Amino acid sequence: MGRKRKEINSLEIYNMAAKGMTQKAIAEKLGVSHVTLARRIAEIHAETGILLKRMSLEALQQTYLRMKSLEAIKPEKLAKASLRDLVTIYKHLNTENLI
Repeated sequence: MGRKRKEINSLEIYNMAAKGMTQKAIAEKLGVSHVTLARRIAEIHAETGILLKRMSLEALQQTYLRMKSLEAIKPEKLAKASLRDLVTIYKHLNTENLI
């Protein structure tokens, strides 16, 4: 009979990995060994690998659309824009949804 399995939030692992943290750093932050974390990541990929890939692809698509939108905003257009339009642009650029 082994120890009780420690609960690890897979979304938390994904977010830390997306920020560029190493598996060792993530394991330390979660209070587990890096071997346990590696095993758990393998389980997560086996169970939800397609979903994680989809999340990554959606993030890339959103980044691409934001880039294209920003390219369309030319200095001449900003100079002619109304205050309301400028405030709207500022509001959209400062949302937490930006990657």
